[in-house]
Amino acid sequence: MTTLEDLTALRSKTTGRLEVRVSSRISSAGFNCLDASGPRGMVCVQHYEYHPLGEAAPVFVLEPKDTPWYQHFAAEAERLWEAGTPWPLSHAQQLARARRPVFAESFGPELEQAIEGATDLFITGMARNAFVNNHYSKLEKLLKAGTTIRFLLIDPESTAIDAAASRYPVHRSPASVRERVRYTLRLLAELKSATGGDLTVRLVSHPLTVGIIATDSRPGHTGPLSAVFAEYYTYQAPGEPKFVLQPGTSPGYQIFVDEAEALWNDAVSPLGKSEN
Repeated sequence: MTTLEDLTALRSKTTGRLEVRVSSRISSAGFNCLDASGPRGMVCVQHYEYHPLGEAAPVFVLEPKDTPWYQHFAAEAERLWEAGTPWPLSHAQQLARARRPVFAESFGPELEQAIEGATDLFITGMARNAFVNNHYSKLEKLLKAGTTIRFLLIDPESTAIDAAASRYPVHRSPASVRERVRYTLRLLAELKSATGGDLTVRLVSHPLTVGIIATDSRPGHTGPLSAVFAEYYTYQAPGEPKFVLQPGTSPGYQIFVDEAEALWNDAVSPLGKSEN
């Protein structure tokens, strides 16, 4: 980037014919071509050696008399130039290269593998009815094995339930959403009682816009299975776009973890002052 910035500045300060291009291809060699099409031309070739002890080698100079290799390397350099992209990039090219999140309709087997190997789980969502039903035996096994599990759900007695119910594209009454949360709470209470495991539940009065399943997200305890499996709660549109974030690969990972922790700290136990 420093070289590109210097060349761009040089071009703007002079009237010379300086052209710059960038390539998405990894060349096997670097070329310095001087008057390559003329009788006194020269092509300097530097082989890009793998893990050299010093400067990459060999470096050699060819002249027109060194046929056919002079023409061979000069032609390769020209092909690389023709395939390059003029710099600076146009606005359209910059937009096309912008990083984009990868969305999916559902999580794949990586979610199940991360859950099975996690030492702690942090799950947030509106009701999480389907998740608890589908993973009841797995959650039971994890709790018996010593996994720490936290659930953060929307308080069924709060006005946030009204906002949650209004998001569904097909009408769903606040009463039905409240009952879904209460049903999940009953299932979690059964899990807690049956396993005696480290299961904690809290309720938040904030209408969540994203639900997450965070594996091994505690500070200082992140590892190869640490991830945030997030799903966006759309407003009156079918589907909930899903995406996965890992620590160190995106600033979004820590943002979603920090938001979930802030919501957890503001939440209350369904039993009032004591924890479930």
